[in-house]
Amino acid sequence: MAKGDFAVALVWTAEALKRDSKDSLLRWRAGNLIRQIPLRQAAAKTAGEDEAPPNRALLRTMTHDNSVEDAVFSPNGRAIATASWDRTARVWSTQTGAPLTPSLSYPEQVQSVVFSPDGRSVIATSYGSPAHVWEAATGKLLPPELAQDHVRSAAFSPDGKIIATASNDGTARLWDAASGKSLAPPLRHAGAVVSVTFSPDGRRVLTASSDNTARVWDVTTGQPATPPLHHDFWVNSAAFSPDGKSVVTASQDKSARVWSAATGQTLTPLLAHDDAVNFAAFSPDGRVVVTGGNDATARLWDTATGRALTPPLTHDDAVVHAAFSPDGKIVATASDDYSARLWDVATGRLLAPPLRHALNVRHVAFSPDSRLLLTACWDKAARVWDISPIDWPVEDIATFGAIASAARVAQGSALEPLSRAEVDGLTKPFRLRHPELFVAP
Repeated sequence: MAKGDFAVALVWTAEALKRDSKDSLLRWRAGNLIRQIPLRQAAAKTAGEDEAPPNRALLRTMTHDNSVEDAVFSPNGRAIATASWDRTARVWSTQTGAPLTPSLSYPEQVQSVVFSPDGRSVIATSYGSPAHVWEAATGKLLPPELAQDHVRSAAFSPDGKIIATASNDGTARLWDAASGKSLAPPLRHAGAVVSVTFSPDGRRVLTASSDNTARVWDVTTGQPATPPLHHDFWVNSAAFSPDGKSVVTASQDKSARVWSAATGQTLTPLLAHDDAVNFAAFSPDGRVVVTGGNDATARLWDTATGRALTPPLTHDDAVVHAAFSPDGKIVATASDDYSARLWDVATGRLLAPPLRHALNVRHVAFSPDSRLLLTACWDKAARVWDISPIDWPVEDIATFGAIASAARVAQGSALEPLSRAEVDGLTKPFRLRHPELFVAP
């Protein structure tokens, strides 16, 4: 969708808000359009004025010395942790973007990072070394020694008492978070274990592997809880549903699959892409699955039936990650096309202009209050974007749309063009109400 189309979309969004001024999704969309649309598009500048900044959504940029592979919010949203190929993980203030601790150093590239449920600890993983546990407030290395090399992924149990690690050595392992003591025999695969996650009740752990399987394990015994969940090629990711009753897996075999977490039986037909599927996850209510693939699409599926709910969510290159907003109404996607994008889950409609980056975007995450989006990018930066709903009067939203598109809704629900004089007449009083949208030449 071209920039001018987004300006027109704002005109129609304002028109819908005139009928329901409190609609949260409409206000969310209006805010994200307004922050990213240059104020002058079809309209001519008023003398002496410059365009508004090209993207007012970008709040903060946190830089590393090499690609940023992962970025996550703390549970309370006040801190951010990042993982980078510059051999460090770092902890930052969400409010200021300033470092909160010294760099957390590793001998090789850092691939992933995760906060403990209470936000007091951080685990970062590096393919060439064990996972380390750090104090989030100080950056101090904490005592638990997790004796496993080549760790690709790590997770805390919901109560924070157990740590799971997944390794290229073909095993996942369970550790006491306080002592670092091994709690069960290694959870063995026949290939590298690429991800690990706990069930919501903490009683099971789910692993995904390059041996073409995902597996569900009993945390207490370390024994399989179901038969292996088989694909025809590597399994790239696996996740539990919010109620813990289902599992979704994403594979290089061009499919995602939904399984019973109790029996290991498939629950739906294949969720098919035209190329490898990199990622899959459930919505917060468990009713929707999002998948992202190398076919340059993300897709939304009905969890119960496996039916596609919307047209494909299209990018210009592979979609490598996706995340639902906490209320489940919006899904964010990260792509190798140098962008992150925001979509309406109900319709599959793109809600705002893409959030542009200089290189591949690797990860997206919503803040707990849904007002911020965090992105991790190979351009050596993590970024915080303002995606909050806008609280302007509907009249001001409509005026912004009219100025940006040089059009308005006429009687009969059709757009009619505005003359330059009409746009100038709208711009001057609007500038007095919103001077922050204009910058000096």
